[in-house]
Amino acid sequence: MVELPNAKRPCPGVPIVAQEWPPPPLSFEVDGGKGGDKCGKGKRDCFDYSLPHISDTANVLPPDMMAQLPQAALHDMLHMAVDTWLGRRHKKRRPGQNEPEAIGSLGALKKTPKVVAVLRHIQPPVTDLADWIAENMRGHVELSEENGEPTVCRSTTPRDQTNRDQRIDEGCQFFASLPDDFLAEEEQNLRDALINYFDAQETNEPTSLSVACQPGGALRNAIAFAKMALLPRSVKIQDWITNRVGGDILLTEAPQDLLFSLTVPS
Repeated sequence: MVELPNAKRPCPGVPIVAQEWPPPPLSFEVDGGKGGDKCGKGKRDCFDYSLPHISDTANVLPPDMMAQLPQAALHDMLHMAVDTWLGRRHKKRRPGQNEPEAIGSLGALKKTPKVVAVLRHIQPPVTDLADWIAENMRGHVELSEENGEPTVCRSTTPRDQTNRDQRIDEGCQFFASLPDDFLAEEEQNLRDALINYFDAQETNEPTSLSVACQPGGALRNAIAFAKMALLPRSVKIQDWITNRVGGDILLTEAPQDLLFSLTVPS
Protein backbone atom coordinates (compact mmCIF):
# COMPACT_ATOMS: atom_id res chain seq x y z
CA MET A 1 0.00 0.00 0.00
CA VAL A 2 1.29 3.45 -0.94
CA GLU A 3 -0.27 6.30 0.99
CA LEU A 4 -1.48 9.38 -0.83
CA PRO A 5 1.61 11.58 -1.29
CA ASN A 6 1.27 14.98 0.33
CA ALA A 7 4.65 16.60 -0.35
CA LYS A 8 3.54 18.64 -3.34
CA ARG A 9 -0.20 18.76 -2.81
CA PRO A 10 -1.68 22.22 -2.13
CA CYS A 11 -3.94 20.72 0.55
CA PRO A 12 -1.98 18.03 2.42
CA GLY A 13 -4.03 15.15 3.73
CA VAL A 14 -6.95 15.60 1.34
CA PRO A 15 -7.82 12.21 -0.16
CA ILE A 16 -8.24 11.65 -3.86
CA VAL A 17 -11.77 12.42 -5.00
CA ALA A 18 -12.92 10.32 -7.93
CA GLN A 19 -14.13 12.43 -10.83
CA GLU A 20 -16.79 11.59 -13.37
CA TRP A 21 -15.69 9.16 -16.07
CA PRO A 22 -15.35 9.72 -18.93
CA PRO A 23 -14.26 13.31 -18.27
CA PRO A 24 -15.52 16.11 -20.53
CA PRO A 25 -13.51 16.55 -23.74
CA LEU A 26 -10.69 19.05 -23.77
CA SER A 27 -10.98 22.20 -25.86
CA PHE A 28 -8.05 23.53 -27.87
CA GLU A 29 -7.15 25.02 -31.22
CA VAL A 30 -6.38 22.59 -34.06
CA ASP A 31 -5.61 23.79 -37.60
CA GLY A 32 -7.38 27.06 -36.95
CA GLY A 33 -10.53 25.41 -35.62
CA LYS A 34 -11.80 24.49 -32.20
CA GLY A 35 -11.18 20.93 -31.02
CA GLY A 36 -12.79 18.91 -28.25
CA ASP A 37 -16.51 18.14 -28.07
CA LYS A 38 -17.50 18.43 -31.72
CA CYS A 39 -20.40 16.04 -31.96
CA GLY A 40 -22.68 17.59 -29.35
CA LYS A 41 -24.16 14.20 -28.40
CA GLY A 42 -22.98 13.97 -24.83
CA LYS A 43 -19.82 12.78 -23.11
CA ARG A 44 -20.07 9.11 -24.04
CA ASP A 45 -20.41 9.97 -27.74
CA CYS A 46 -17.46 12.36 -27.53
CA PHE A 47 -15.13 10.02 -25.65
CA ASP A 48 -12.46 10.37 -28.35
CA TYR A 49 -10.61 13.64 -27.81
CA SER A 50 -9.22 15.38 -30.87
CA LEU A 51 -5.87 14.86 -29.20
CA PRO A 52 -4.44 11.44 -30.06
CA HIS A 53 -3.23 8.99 -27.47
CA ILE A 54 0.09 10.18 -26.12
CA SER A 55 2.01 7.03 -26.89
CA ASP A 56 5.57 5.83 -26.50
CA THR A 57 5.90 4.26 -29.94
CA ALA A 58 8.51 6.61 -31.45
CA ASN A 59 11.45 4.99 -29.66
CA VAL A 60 12.13 1.74 -27.88
CA LEU A 61 12.64 1.12 -24.17
CA PRO A 62 15.85 -0.67 -23.14
CA PRO A 63 15.53 -4.50 -23.20
CA ASP A 64 15.81 -4.82 -19.41
CA MET A 65 12.81 -2.49 -18.96
CA MET A 66 10.82 -4.19 -21.73
CA ALA A 67 11.36 -7.53 -19.99
CA GLN A 68 9.72 -6.18 -16.81
CA LEU A 69 6.51 -4.99 -18.48
CA PRO A 70 3.30 -7.02 -17.99
CA GLN A 71 2.28 -9.09 -20.99
CA ALA A 72 -0.90 -7.06 -21.40
CA ALA A 73 1.23 -3.91 -21.70
CA LEU A 74 3.42 -5.54 -24.34
CA HIS A 75 0.37 -6.48 -26.41
CA ASP A 76 -0.91 -2.90 -26.08
CA MET A 77 2.51 -1.65 -27.17
CA LEU A 78 2.44 -3.91 -30.23
CA HIS A 79 -1.03 -2.63 -31.12
CA MET A 80 0.18 0.99 -30.90
CA ALA A 81 3.36 0.20 -32.87
CA VAL A 82 1.33 -1.21 -35.77
CA ASP A 83 -1.10 1.70 -35.69
CA THR A 84 1.66 4.33 -35.53
CA TRP A 85 3.57 2.70 -38.40
CA LEU A 86 0.46 2.75 -40.57
CA GLY A 87 -0.15 6.37 -39.60
CA ARG A 88 3.31 7.31 -40.82
CA ARG A 89 2.67 5.49 -44.09
CA HIS A 90 -0.42 7.61 -44.53
CA LYS A 91 1.54 10.84 -44.02
CA LYS A 92 4.02 9.79 -46.73
CA ARG A 93 1.27 9.14 -49.28
CA ARG A 94 1.39 11.41 -52.33
CA PRO A 95 -1.67 13.62 -52.95
CA GLY A 96 -4.15 12.11 -55.37
CA GLN A 97 -3.17 8.49 -54.77
CA ASN A 98 -6.25 6.27 -54.87
CA GLU A 99 -5.40 3.82 -52.14
CA PRO A 100 -6.61 3.07 -48.60
CA GLU A 101 -5.98 5.56 -45.83
CA ALA A 102 -2.73 3.84 -44.83
CA ILE A 103 -1.18 0.71 -46.32
CA GLY A 104 2.17 -1.05 -46.16
CA SER A 105 3.99 -4.32 -46.55
CA LEU A 106 3.57 -6.85 -43.74
CA GLY A 107 7.19 -7.86 -44.25
CA ALA A 108 8.37 -4.28 -43.75
CA LEU A 109 6.22 -3.93 -40.63
CA LYS A 110 7.81 -7.03 -39.10
CA LYS A 111 11.28 -5.46 -39.45
CA THR A 112 10.53 -2.18 -37.71
CA PRO A 113 12.61 -1.76 -34.51
CA LYS A 114 9.58 -1.29 -32.26
CA VAL A 115 7.77 -4.40 -33.51
CA VAL A 116 10.96 -6.48 -33.33
CA ALA A 117 11.65 -5.30 -29.77
CA VAL A 118 8.13 -5.98 -28.53
CA LEU A 119 7.81 -9.40 -30.17
CA ARG A 120 11.05 -10.45 -28.50
CA HIS A 121 9.40 -10.17 -25.07
CA ILE A 122 5.84 -11.39 -25.66
CA GLN A 123 5.09 -14.79 -24.14
CA PRO A 124 3.92 -17.13 -25.48
CA PRO A 125 5.71 -15.96 -28.64
CA VAL A 126 3.73 -14.52 -31.54
CA THR A 127 4.54 -16.99 -34.30
CA ASP A 128 2.54 -15.20 -37.00
CA LEU A 129 2.08 -11.42 -36.86
CA ALA A 130 -0.72 -11.58 -39.43
CA ASP A 131 -2.72 -13.92 -37.18
CA TRP A 132 -2.10 -11.64 -34.19
CA ILE A 133 -3.33 -8.61 -36.14
CA ALA A 134 -6.41 -10.49 -37.36
CA GLU A 135 -7.28 -11.49 -33.79
CA ASN A 136 -6.38 -8.32 -31.89
CA MET A 137 -6.95 -5.49 -34.39
CA ARG A 138 -10.12 -6.68 -36.08
CA GLY A 139 -12.14 -3.77 -37.45
CA HIS A 140 -9.15 -1.46 -37.17
CA VAL A 141 -6.55 -3.04 -39.46
CA GLU A 142 -7.20 -5.20 -42.51
CA LEU A 143 -4.95 -7.81 -44.12
CA SER A 144 -4.76 -8.23 -47.89
CA GLU A 145 -2.36 -8.93 -50.74
CA GLU A 146 -0.83 -6.69 -53.38
CA ASN A 147 1.10 -8.28 -56.24
CA GLY A 148 1.31 -11.47 -54.23
CA GLU A 149 2.81 -9.71 -51.19
CA PRO A 150 0.92 -9.60 -47.85
CA THR A 151 -0.08 -6.07 -46.87
CA VAL A 152 -1.69 -4.36 -43.90
CA CYS A 153 -3.91 -1.29 -44.07
CA ARG A 154 -6.17 0.70 -41.84
CA SER A 155 -9.76 -0.36 -42.10
CA THR A 156 -11.97 1.91 -44.18
CA THR A 157 -15.03 0.78 -42.17
CA PRO A 158 -16.07 3.46 -39.64
CA ARG A 159 -15.77 2.38 -36.04
CA ASP A 160 -19.18 1.71 -34.61
CA GLN A 161 -20.70 2.78 -31.32
CA THR A 162 -20.06 -0.68 -29.84
CA ASN A 163 -16.28 -0.28 -30.12
CA ARG A 164 -16.44 3.18 -28.60
CA ASP A 165 -18.64 2.03 -25.73
CA GLN A 166 -16.31 -0.91 -25.11
CA ARG A 167 -13.34 1.41 -24.70
CA ILE A 168 -15.31 3.66 -22.37
CA ASP A 169 -16.36 0.64 -20.30
CA GLU A 170 -12.74 -0.50 -20.10
CA GLY A 171 -11.79 2.95 -18.85
CA CYS A 172 -14.55 2.87 -16.25
CA GLN A 173 -13.39 -0.54 -15.03
CA PHE A 174 -9.80 0.66 -14.78
CA PHE A 175 -10.63 3.69 -12.64
CA ALA A 176 -13.06 1.68 -10.52
CA SER A 177 -10.23 -0.77 -9.76
CA LEU A 178 -8.01 1.94 -8.24
CA PRO A 179 -7.99 2.78 -4.50
CA ASP A 180 -10.27 5.61 -3.40
CA ASP A 181 -7.95 7.39 -0.96
CA PHE A 182 -4.38 6.52 -1.93
CA LEU A 183 -2.28 5.87 -5.00
CA ALA A 184 -1.50 2.33 -6.03
CA GLU A 185 2.21 1.55 -6.32
CA GLU A 186 2.12 1.71 -10.13
CA GLU A 187 0.41 5.11 -9.91
CA GLN A 188 3.03 6.37 -7.47
CA ASN A 189 5.74 5.31 -9.91
CA LEU A 190 4.18 7.24 -12.80
CA ARG A 191 3.53 10.32 -10.66
CA ASP A 192 7.11 10.33 -9.36
CA ALA A 193 8.53 9.83 -12.87
CA LEU A 194 6.59 12.83 -14.20
CA ILE A 195 7.63 15.01 -11.26
CA ASN A 196 11.29 13.97 -11.52
CA TYR A 197 11.27 14.78 -15.24
CA PHE A 198 9.76 18.22 -14.66
CA ASP A 199 12.11 18.98 -11.77
CA ALA A 200 15.07 18.30 -14.08
CA GLN A 201 13.94 21.04 -16.52
CA GLU A 202 15.81 24.35 -16.46
CA THR A 203 12.53 26.28 -16.11
CA ASN A 204 9.22 25.97 -14.32
CA GLU A 205 7.34 26.69 -17.55
CA PRO A 206 4.93 23.94 -18.71
CA THR A 207 6.59 21.28 -20.87
CA SER A 208 5.29 18.86 -23.50
CA LEU A 209 3.59 15.78 -22.11
CA SER A 210 3.94 13.90 -25.40
CA VAL A 211 7.71 14.45 -25.47
CA ALA A 212 8.01 13.39 -21.83
CA CYS A 213 6.29 10.09 -22.62
CA GLN A 214 8.69 9.19 -25.44
CA PRO A 215 11.55 6.84 -24.47
CA GLY A 216 14.97 8.46 -24.63
CA GLY A 217 17.18 9.06 -21.63
CA ALA A 218 16.69 7.76 -18.10
CA LEU A 219 13.97 10.23 -17.05
CA ARG A 220 11.80 9.75 -20.13
CA ASN A 221 12.34 5.99 -20.04
CA ALA A 222 11.03 5.98 -16.48
CA ILE A 223 7.85 7.78 -17.57
CA ALA A 224 7.28 5.53 -20.59
CA PHE A 225 7.83 2.39 -18.51
CA ALA A 226 5.55 3.52 -15.66
CA LYS A 227 2.86 4.60 -18.13
CA MET A 228 2.88 1.26 -19.96
CA ALA A 229 2.95 -0.68 -16.69
CA LEU A 230 -0.09 1.18 -15.34
CA LEU A 231 -2.41 2.33 -18.12
CA PRO A 232 -4.32 0.05 -20.49
CA ARG A 233 -4.50 1.22 -24.11
CA SER A 234 -8.08 2.45 -23.60
CA VAL A 235 -7.02 5.02 -20.97
CA LYS A 236 -5.10 8.16 -21.85
CA ILE A 237 -2.46 9.54 -19.53
CA GLN A 238 -4.14 12.95 -19.45
CA ASP A 239 -7.31 11.31 -18.10
CA TRP A 240 -5.32 9.56 -15.39
CA ILE A 241 -3.58 12.80 -14.42
CA THR A 242 -6.89 14.68 -14.22
CA ASN A 243 -8.63 11.98 -12.21
CA ARG A 244 -5.84 10.88 -9.90
CA VAL A 245 -3.00 13.40 -9.48
CA GLY A 246 -4.58 16.71 -10.42
CA GLY A 247 -3.46 18.13 -7.07
CA ASP A 248 0.17 17.58 -8.08
CA ILE A 249 0.28 17.98 -11.86
CA LEU A 250 -1.38 20.70 -13.90
CA LEU A 251 -2.30 20.20 -17.58
CA THR A 252 -2.33 23.11 -19.99
CA GLU A 253 -3.92 22.95 -23.43
CA ALA A 254 -1.76 23.66 -26.48
CA PRO A 255 -2.25 23.17 -30.22
CA GLN A 256 -2.21 19.41 -30.88
CA ASP A 257 -0.45 18.70 -27.58
CA LEU A 258 -0.76 18.97 -23.84
CA LEU A 259 1.73 20.67 -21.56
CA PHE A 260 2.23 19.78 -17.92
CA SER A 261 3.71 21.47 -14.92
CA LEU A 262 3.62 21.07 -11.14
CA THR A 263 0.94 22.78 -9.10
CA VAL A 264 3.61 23.54 -6.48
CA PRO A 265 6.96 23.80 -8.30
CA SER A 266 10.02 22.52 -6.47
